[in-house]
Parts: sequence; structure tokens; C-alpha cells
Amino acid sequence: MVPLEDQEDIANGWQSRAVWLTAHKPDSHFIQITNSKTGEQTRTDLPNLVYDGCNGIIADGDRCVAMTMWRGQTPPAWESQFGTPESTP
Repeated sequence: MVPLEDQEDIANGWQSRAVWLTAHKPDSHFIQITNSKTGEQTRTDLPNLVYDGCNGIIADGDRCVAMTMWRGQTPPAWESQFGTPESTP
């Protein structure tokens, strides 16, 4: 994976950040879904980190890339929640 390179996206204000990590699943790793009609919440603990593109498991200690894409204000850094950032790719 490489940072955003599509000229049309760049012209439309998209930016990207790629951070290489040594992966580490957080102690508390879950999704929570709220039913918009009843307000009922369902929480599911997630056993692993997973690649978005192929659903492959990212094991603790694996080397991976955390990608962020946005328009407008730069989002806060979140990558260290899921691993130790590396200084070089």
C-alpha cells in the first residue's frame, strides 16, 4: 500500500497517511452496534486484528500498514492503538 496518488482525488482535496506498524491487538477490541429504533446496544469482542481488503488475520507481531484517508482537517493519530509505529517502511 502506498499513500494516495490518484491525481483526481488529490485535486478534490483528499489526503492520506500511511504508518508502518508492528501489530498489537488492544486489550479491549470490540464493535458496538446500537439499534436506532430501540436504543439497544450489542457488543461483540473481536479476537484479532483483520485486514480490511481480504479479511486475513493480522497476528500480534506482524508487520502491517495503517492507512488513513481524509478530506478537510487532518484526523488525530490513532495508529499506535493497534501497534508500535516503525520509523522506516
